[in-house]
Amino acid sequence: NACGSACHTTPPGGTHTTGTECQLCHDKVIASFDPTTQTATWKDASLHVNGQVEVADLTCTTCHGDAASNQPAPPKGVHGETLMTQAPVGAHAQHLATSTWHRQVQCADCHLVPASTLHTNNVLDFAWSGPALENGASPAWNSASATCTGTGCHGATLNNATTPAAAPKWTQVDGTFDSCGTSCHTTPPGGSHPTGTECQLCHGAVIAAFDPASKTATWTDPSKHVDGTIQLTALTCTTCHGDAASNQPAPPKGVHGETLTTQAPVGAHAAHLATSTWHRQVQCADCHVVPASTLHTNNVLDFAWSGPALENGATPAWNSASATCTGTGCHGATLANATTPPAAPKWTQVDGTFDSCGTSCHTTPPGGSHPPGTQCQVCHSTVIASFNAATKAATWANPALHVDGAIEVTNYHTLAAWQTPVVNTNGTVNTQHHGVGYFIANHGLDDKGVACTTCHGANLDGGDVSVSCNNSTINCHGANAATNGTGGDWKACNFCHGTATQQNPPDGVWNEQLTNTLAVGAHAMHLQSTATHVALTCDRCHVVPAAGDVAHTQQYVVSTDLTTAGHHGDVTLPAPPAVAWNTGTMTWSAATTLGTPITARGTCAGACHSDGRGGVAKVTAYWAGGAWTDGSCASCHLATLNTGKHPNHTGNGIACTDCHPGANTATHVNGQRDVYATIAPQTGQSITTTRQVPGACVTSVQCTGSCHGETHPTTTPRCWN
Repeated sequence: NACGSACHTTPPGGTHTTGTECQLCHDKVIASFDPTTQTATWKDASLHVNGQVEVADLTCTTCHGDAASNQPAPPKGVHGETLMTQAPVGAHAQHLATSTWHRQVQCADCHLVPASTLHTNNVLDFAWSGPALENGASPAWNSASATCTGTGCHGATLNNATTPAAAPKWTQVDGTFDSCGTSCHTTPPGGSHPTGTECQLCHGAVIAAFDPASKTATWTDPSKHVDGTIQLTALTCTTCHGDAASNQPAPPKGVHGETLTTQAPVGAHAAHLATSTWHRQVQCADCHVVPASTLHTNNVLDFAWSGPALENGATPAWNSASATCTGTGCHGATLANATTPPAAPKWTQVDGTFDSCGTSCHTTPPGGSHPPGTQCQVCHSTVIASFNAATKAATWANPALHVDGAIEVTNYHTLAAWQTPVVNTNGTVNTQHHGVGYFIANHGLDDKGVACTTCHGANLDGGDVSVSCNNSTINCHGANAATNGTGGDWKACNFCHGTATQQNPPDGVWNEQLTNTLAVGAHAMHLQSTATHVALTCDRCHVVPAAGDVAHTQQYVVSTDLTTAGHHGDVTLPAPPAVAWNTGTMTWSAATTLGTPITARGTCAGACHSDGRGGVAKVTAYWAGGAWTDGSCASCHLATLNTGKHPNHTGNGIACTDCHPGANTATHVNGQRDVYATIAPQTGQSITTTRQVPGACVTSVQCTGSCHGETHPTTTPRCWN
C-alpha cells in the first residue's frame, strides 16, 4: 500500500497529466502532495479509493493565475509562486497589463494556448509567434539565466548603434527592459536607420511626437507599436520638410516644423528656389546631393556643392555658427571686386541685402582687372541686353545664363576679322573689319549701328568699356602710329586719307591709289607745283576742318567706281581768292560724266580751269579720268589769245613774254593776271602798266607810254579791256 508504487505511480502515467499537484484536480480528496517524500495531506480520505475518481471542475485559473480577476497568467504560479523574482511569475503581469505605449501582449505570443485544461506536463512550453518573430527573429528561453534572447518584441532584429538590453531578464521587473531608447532600440535606432529623431515623420500611424531629451512620446496608435510589423508611412520628398500642397520639398517647413526665414533650416531656401527674372533657376543639387531614397535623414547638414557654387574654382563652405556661406561662386567669391561686397551672405537674412545688383556678388563694373565700363551687354550680350548704371536696372537677354556656373563672354563685334583690320583693297569696299573705309562709310558707327565713341570714349582711348584704340601695344590710333590703313592718330587728316608724309590722296579712304578714282583723281596734280601753276593748298577747293574735327566724315557716301558720285556730290567747294577785276568763280559738278560706260566724272569750270579770263576752258577738266594735259597752254585757252587787246599786240609781233612773266609756278594760275610793271618790247619803247586805275581802268590794266609805234598818253587812258 505504498503511495506511488502500489496502486499507481505519481503521477499515474498514461494519458494522465504529468503534474504532481494532485489537489488541483482532486481538491475534494487531497489537500497537498509531496512528490519527494511521497506523502499526502488528505482533505477527505473517505473519497480516496472509493470506487470512483473524484475530479474537480477545472478552469484556466485552476492551476495558475488569479481566479478572482479571471487572469490565467501568474501570479500565482502552478506551485503557488507569487513573487516576480520567481520564474513562474516573473514579468507575466507586466507583459499582459494594458499598455499606453505598445500593443497588448497575448499569451499566444510566447506560448501555445492549450485547448484543454488537462495540459499540464511539468515543462515550460514555448511556442513563439507574433511580435516575438518580428523581422525573422529567432527567440529562445534560457532557464538558467531566466532570460529571453533573440525576441523580435525586444528589438533583436532592429538596427542598434549600441546594443541595448535586448536580452531581458524575466525576473527583473524594474523598468530596465522597457525604457525607451535603451531597451529595444536606441533613439534613433542606429545602424542604417536614419539618424533623425522625428519618429512621427516615418511612423506617423504609430507615433505623433517624440522628445529626444526626455525620451517621451505622444502616440498616434500605441497598438501598432511592437506589433510584429514595422509601420512605415509612405514617404515623399515633402514628408519631412517642404510643402506637400505645392509639392515643394525645400523648407519651409523644416524637419522640426520651422517656418521662419530667421531659422536656419528655412533661411533663404524659398528665395533661392523661387522663379527668377535675373538669374538661372537654382537647383537643390547646387548645394546638396539630392537623395535617391526618402530614407536619407542622418541629422547632419549635408552639403555637396556643384554647378554655380563651384564657378571658376570657388571653394564654398557653410558656417553653422554664423549661418553664412563663404567662398561660393554663385555669390561672386571668384569675381574681381574693386571693393569687396558681402560675398559671404547670411542665410537667415532674407531682406534683399545679398541679391542687390552691384553690392552683393560684384560691383558694377566688377573691378579688379575687369574693364571699368558698365555697358555689360558689349561683352555679355547672350546674358544681358542693357544695363542702367544709375538705377542698377538690367534688361536681360537670357537670365538663365546669369549665375549659371560659367562666365558667358561674347564678342560684341561679330564681323569677321573685326579685331584685326587690314589695309583696304584698292577701291574695294571691305565690310568685314573696322578699317578706315568701314569707319567713315558708316559715319563712325560700328556693326551694331553704335558710334565707336559711345563705348570707346570721345578720343577712342577707352571710354566705358576701357578698351583703348590708342594703346601703345596695338598702336592703331595713337598719335605716333603708322600711316593710313595701318594706324595713326585717328583725328589726323592722314588717318583717313593720304600717307605718313602727306594728308591728301593717294591713298584714298578705301586705299584708292589710281587717278581714275574719285578719291584720288587730280589731287597730286593740284597739290604739287608744275611748270604751269603753283602748288595749290587744300583750302583752295575744300573747307578744311579744324584740327581734330572729324564731324565732316558724316558727309561721306561710299563710291567704289565712277558710276556714282558718292560723297563728292555733297561737298561744297569755296571759290578761289578773287580780285576786283576777276569775278570768275569755280563751279564743281560731281554729276558730270564722260562716256558710256563712264570713263570720267566730276568737272571744275571757271577761275583756274578757264580760258584765262573766267570763260570756259578749251578742254573740259574732269577730276577723275578725261584727257586733261597738265602743262599744255591749249588745255585752258588758245595759244594766241583773242580777248581784250591781245589781237592788236600779237599781230604786231609782240610776244606773250613781252608783257607777261613766263609760265612758272610763281605766276601762272595764281589767281591774278600777272603783267610787267614796265614793258619794253623794243629799243626806245617803254610802257608803264597800272592796275585798277580809279575812274578809268577799274577792272583792267592801264597802259601809258609808247609801244609798237603808238603813244599811250596818261590824259587818254588806254585800258586793256
